[in-house]
This record gives sequence, C-alpha cells and structure tokens, in this order.
Amino acid sequence: MRIRISGSGIIQCPTLRARIEQTVRLGIGSWSSRLRQVTVKLDERSGHHGGLNMECSIHVSPPPLDDFAILAAGSDLDAAVRSAVRQLLRRLKREAARQRVR
Repeated sequence: MRIRISGSGIIQCPTLRARIEQTVRLGIGSWSSRLRQVTVKLDERSGHHGGLNMECSIHVSPPPLDDFAILAAGSDLDAAVRSAVRQLLRRLKREAARQRVR
C-alpha cells in the first residue's frame, strides 16, 4: 500500500509526516494488503467551526470496490486523521459486507 500525504505547509515536517503515515497504517491494519493507494489530504479550516480547525480527507482505491473518499474534521491534526481513519475502516467493512451479500 502506498500512502501519499498532501496539504498546506503544515505537513512539511518529516516527523509529522511519519506520524500521520503511522496513524494511517496502524488504523487500517490488515486492510492495507487490499489497498493499492491511500491519499491523505490535510487542510486547515478557516473561520469558527466549533473548535474543529483541521480537516482530513482520505481517498482509497480498494479493488474490486469503487474508489471513495472520507472527510473528517478534528480539533488538531492528529484528531482529524484519527477520525478519518476510523470512518474509513467502518466504510471498508461495510463495503466488504455488501460485496459478500451480492
């Protein structure tokens, strides 16, 4: 599985990039062998959003399923990434179960 991380200048720090990648890899767990590529995009939200200042979107290509993206927000970068990974895992499980039913 290849992980691409993009976003504004907040992710230029190699330590931060490594932490994000580790969070994604650990969160996805055994699903990593079924994903070709995971794209993580991070953005800082402008304005007041109830303390949810960071946004994380994760786009995946899980064969044989269609590509899809998850969008999550958090009070900081780590919280946004963790939230997006949790949502991604739920979606992958749901889609896999749907495929078994067909």
